[in-house]
Amino acid sequence: FPVDKWPPNVLVDGQRAFWLPDDWGQAVKNTGPGGVYFGWVSPEGKFFYHRHGYRPGQSIEETLGRRLSALDGFNGVMRTVRQLVDPKRDAQFLKECLSAGERREVIGADRFHFAVISAKRANHDYGIFNIMVVEAHFRAVGIRPTWYVDAGSAADYRRLGLDVVIGGKLCPARNMALDVAKKKGKVCVQVSDDIRKWEYYDVAKQDFRGETTFNKANAAEKGSKTYTLSPLAAAQFLLAKMRAAEGAPKLGGVSPISNPAMSIGADEYSRHHFILGDFFVADVSPCRFDETLGLKEDYDFTCSHLATHGSVLRCNRLFIFARHRTNEGGACAARD
Repeated sequence: FPVDKWPPNVLVDGQRAFWLPDDWGQAVKNTGPGGVYFGWVSPEGKFFYHRHGYRPGQSIEETLGRRLSALDGFNGVMRTVRQLVDPKRDAQFLKECLSAGERREVIGADRFHFAVISAKRANHDYGIFNIMVVEAHFRAVGIRPTWYVDAGSAADYRRLGLDVVIGGKLCPARNMALDVAKKKGKVCVQVSDDIRKWEYYDVAKQDFRGETTFNKANAAEKGSKTYTLSPLAAAQFLLAKMRAAEGAPKLGGVSPISNPAMSIGADEYSRHHFILGDFFVADVSPCRFDETLGLKEDYDFTCSHLATHGSVLRCNRLFIFARHRTNEGGACAARD
């Protein structure tokens, strides 16, 4: 319904519900002095206050006769992600934050195997939303990642239009992705299913010795130059750093915490520290995950790389921001 025909007291909302179909609008309705309602405008121009729970004509899902999910609002999710991720900004980041020698190690998207490890999250609203956000980050740079999922959930993931492989439990799925990448002659990048943003802080190591509060660290974080990246640029950056580093480690990753203020007091790169399983780059290597483990498998995988190759590479200025603690399903709910 054309915005210029909306009533004068109904304005376009700057945000959009992840489940809202493309032909619906999200609105703020002024109801009088100091009063507003948030709602939605149908393609016919009718204002709705409710998503569901009321009779047809009063709530959207009952009017449409079906449930809505992030699949209905995927184009809106894509538009939001494209405001964060742009191939031109990725290229600028790689040019500014890699040396000339490191830039020679940058490879194209077709030489990576991107594997999203997931399970039991495609059957509820919040899980589907997070899944579509991750998928959108890849599609924004022309990539269709492979989703390695459990057999019981495969049909739910396929209904979302994803490229799905049944990988089984966590460690077998991780190893399958590594084996597929090796067979294809590609570098394996494994990704968690609820990452909402990749970000790099271009800041030198800070000296916080003697500090008893985080005031100085927080100020340093706010004053840092930051780059919001696609997962492709994050992987390209890590791999270039790995291949150009002494000893050419075969495993690289991001800061294990999502609080930059707590990380910028450390060296930018760690060579013998834990590599987080939520986003890592694995160059061709014989190392595999121990399938007898149901938890902390990434610690063991790091140790395998240290024992086999002598070092790893962790960038303590590269961060992922994920929703682990509030996201239903997956390892947070099923510790098996």
